Amino acid sequence: LDGQTLAERLEDGPLTAELLPVVMRQIGDGLQALHAAGIIRRELAPRFVLLRNPDDSVVLTEFELAKLLDGSPSVSAGWPDDPYRAPEVKGGHVTQAADVYSWGRIFLESASGDLPPQGRESDRVHRTQLPKSVRSILESSLRPLPSDRPQSMDVVMRALRRWW
Repeated sequence: LDGQTLAERLEDGPLTAELLPVVMRQIGDGLQALHAAGIIRRELAPRFVLLRNPDDSVVLTEFELAKLLDGSPSVSAGWPDDPYRAPEVKGGHVTQAADVYSWGRIFLESASGDLPPQGRESDRVHRTQLPKSVRSILESSLRPLPSDRPQSMDVVMRALRRWW
């Protein structure tokens, strides 16, 4: 496919106010489709999001770490750290909330232009120009404990419908 990864696009700074909701909605739609099929992505990062030419439509790529929702342990100790991966993915019980977390990290970087260390997102979220309701769902998506996050992309997408 012809295009560039979201990681490459973000090298030039945050997404425009027009493109940001489109890209984040399409990523969310992709995650919803995977979850409906019983698949958790587990490792979603800007390098695995392709923005196709000429319309910047989103294609999710690289499903090496994706798994069926069977509740078994996630990742062996040999996987390198990833700043977009939810903390619980490395060896713990993983749910759709792990993908919500990754989506939130990508959203924050796409909106602000850089990615703060894990656990230090709240201040950055509040400095964005996003509407208050969007900041609220974004901040809740970034909580370190999976039980404190929205439990599905359905919840996130419903909260964002008024934004786009």
